[in-house]
Amino acid sequence: MTKYNLNSIYAVARTEYIRWLSSPKSILFFVLIVPLRETIILPILDCANKMQQPLNILEPCISLANSGLILLLIPFAYLTLMADFPCMDANMCFVLSRAGRCNWILGEIVFQFTSLLTYISFIIITTLIQTSHVSYLANAWSLVATDYDSKYINDGSIGMSSLLPPNLYLQMTPGKAFALSYLLLGLSLILWSGLLLWAALYGRKLIGYWLIIANIIIGIAFCTIDTPQKWCFPISHSILWIHYQDYYRAYAFSPSNSLLLFGVLIVTIYVSILKKATSVHLDILSQN
Repeated sequence: MTKYNLNSIYAVARTEYIRWLSSPKSILFFVLIVPLRETIILPILDCANKMQQPLNILEPCISLANSGLILLLIPFAYLTLMADFPCMDANMCFVLSRAGRCNWILGEIVFQFTSLLTYISFIIITTLIQTSHVSYLANAWSLVATDYDSKYINDGSIGMSSLLPPNLYLQMTPGKAFALSYLLLGLSLILWSGLLLWAALYGRKLIGYWLIIANIIIGIAFCTIDTPQKWCFPISHSILWIHYQDYYRAYAFSPSNSLLLFGVLIVTIYVSILKKATSVHLDILSQN
């Protein structure tokens, strides 16, 4: 009978989390700030300055989570950060032998969720820091979001509709848009992270990594050309604004169905991980 030990699970998760934060790849946290700032944050701040109007504090965060380019960079950076885990050095092999396979894999899963929360929190907090000086806190869209294009659309600047799609502010409040955007994004990231862990258990982590990246790129391409086939790719379900029609209060694809789909896929992959982990050999893990 398998004995679950919370201390062992915590020890595995803590060890992996510390290694993750101290890894040389953690520089990607700060590298990611540059494209986020240049692509989304600075253009939104420029629009606010032109109108001399404040932003809703959630609007830049919502824009980040609904940009096709950014939703290519965010998963790529996260998967690259996670690509070295599980880390099977001599120390982790010792921990695994003491904790047992079930406690070890549960610790790895806890680490995945902890790293995800850290990653998304970092994106949100750094965005809020850069935009809070021109923002207000309320559950209502700003005039910058709703009126900018009608006043400045012909001056050659980037329109707000390209940064914050009307599909969102015509359909829901900022609070709901923020919550749904990051819930969908978080579920997509934990799905891909789970697939990476599943591939590692079969000694195919590198192949799994590139297959996931290819799936994301192809999915973004289908979103860009806007074909029905885009719904075959998880990345499409992580982009909130494309779930809605442009002006009517009608779904192109229900967000509830996307949440259900993510839930089924995530439960399936993690059940598979738990089953495989009970019989995995250390030499297989060392092949990654």
